[in-house]
Amino acid sequence: MALVSAGGALRWRHSEHIAESVPPSVRRSLLLAGLAAAGCAGALAPQVGPLTLVAGLAGGMALLAALVSSHAALAILIALLLVPIGAAGELPLNINEIDAVYGAALLGLAIRTVLSGRPITAGPLGLALATFVLAGAVALAAGVLGSGETAKAMSHFRGLFGYALIPLLVVSLGNQAAFRRRTLVYLLCLVGVLTAARGVLSWAELNGLLHLNGALHRLAAPDNEELIGAVPALSGDFGYLRAWAGNFEGNTLGAFMLLLLPATCYLALRADHPLARVGFAGGALLVLVALLVSYSRGAYFGLAVIAVPVFLALWRRQPLAALALAAGTTLLLAYLVSHVPGAEDRLTSLRSLQDDPTVQHRRLVYEQIADSLARSPVWGIGLGTSVGVVGAGADSLYLFLLLRGGLLVGAASLALVWLAGRPLLASWKEGRLGALEGALAAGLLGFAAHSVVDYALWNPKLALAVWLVAGLLMAAALEPDDSPAGDREERQWPRS
Repeated sequence: MALVSAGGALRWRHSEHIAESVPPSVRRSLLLAGLAAAGCAGALAPQVGPLTLVAGLAGGMALLAALVSSHAALAILIALLLVPIGAAGELPLNINEIDAVYGAALLGLAIRTVLSGRPITAGPLGLALATFVLAGAVALAAGVLGSGETAKAMSHFRGLFGYALIPLLVVSLGNQAAFRRRTLVYLLCLVGVLTAARGVLSWAELNGLLHLNGALHRLAAPDNEELIGAVPALSGDFGYLRAWAGNFEGNTLGAFMLLLLPATCYLALRADHPLARVGFAGGALLVLVALLVSYSRGAYFGLAVIAVPVFLALWRRQPLAALALAAGTTLLLAYLVSHVPGAEDRLTSLRSLQDDPTVQHRRLVYEQIADSLARSPVWGIGLGTSVGVVGAGADSLYLFLLLRGGLLVGAASLALVWLAGRPLLASWKEGRLGALEGALAAGLLGFAAHSVVDYALWNPKLALAVWLVAGLLMAAALEPDDSPAGDREERQWPRS
């Protein structure tokens, strides 16, 4: 299993037996271990209680499934996006539920690779990925040694560098890889729609538009009221409270919705079943509304950036459909902006950014970032280190990379993007990528635009989703030309 160079182009060397198959001896050992664990659980049931026992068994089964199958691991990770972080209680080494399943998945992939007996080789893209993670580890060490804020440094390392190996799980899906990737997209968009529904409900109740009771009230209630954000109204009144959905708040909710909106729209048009298309059409509307009521101007900017290449790509193939889509989308957005409280105020505020307190804050942040970089240009100041008004973060993903990791992390990031972009563009020009991959790329483009004015990968759920979408896109681009015909036909653009 490796990223290799073949014929001048990067390709993933297929290794179905490595990816999803476990030797019989290992399967028997895992079965015996499972039976032993079940027996121990039964013996401990009277002492620990039934709920704790069920939760423990469910967690153990999830870890075992992640260890055995990359596909199962990714499906579980997506499902965990709906589970509050910390729901399993305090885990060792300050890890969360996502970290545990992710670690089990990587361990399982490593074990299957070693047991396969095949040589492990790394092409340029694999080396760039490894260099990126190692550069992040250097920034982590610098931050821990410099500030001693281990937990804070680890939280930043986790999303930006730690989860960077998720694409390895995606490209190791083995047989029926295209079908499995498609099922993961379905699941991810379904989770996005459910998150959007919760976000819209929370926004409506927080702003007094709805009064919910019972289960709906508990669903809409924020997990942490201290982190609820508010934006001012142009009329001078208090303003509007921002939508909240689980561990997603304000800007991170907007970024998550932005990432998944194009793929959800794709499923609304191209899902396999008519009822699924209807469901995802309603889901896409929910995601759009959730994006609006996040009141994230970075998400608004990302949505505008997405619109241009999507329109141009569709125009090249179906001009009339592109015009109809543009007109329909414009009318829908105009209606939503005029009827969703606060959306018009938030957009209007873009006209006077020079007087906006957040923009003035960013100017001060950028000045302090420049001063810090001048003092430590090569290594940066490390992860978790607090600097003036900048704190431990930064108001831009790209400035965060330079500030925390210096030129070392900056160069490693550019090399990774360059070597990942080459096969992606080559596959696009060759016509081997279809509308689904175009939707995934649009989501990543929107997130990249959002990241110009915000750093949101501190949120582990958002980081997981971003690296997963990147992996789904790269796996399709790196798929060999001799992949099954059905997989290739499934990815074709509709022709006019």
